[in-house]
Amino acid sequence: MRFTEDTYPFQASLRWQGDRNRVLSEDEEMALYERNWNYIGVLAEPTQEELQHILKMAKRRRSWLVNECLKRLVDGAAETP
Repeated sequence: MRFTEDTYPFQASLRWQGDRNRVLSEDEEMALYERNWNYIGVLAEPTQEELQHILKMAKRRRSWLVNECLKRLVDGAAETP
């Protein structure tokens, strides 16, 4: 899926510097999330859709973000009425 600020608000907040419209490779995108994961809730909250997107990439790369995404997805599901 193509990046948009509405669907991926956390990524949008991380891409404040430079060309925000440039299409990142999956490696670049994953590195961006891994480097800046601690800024969730500070800069922006990822949507459920964004978390699913990160989770798919993290699984393919066996990243530590798999567990982080799963925790947030479970927490988000518990908060939904």
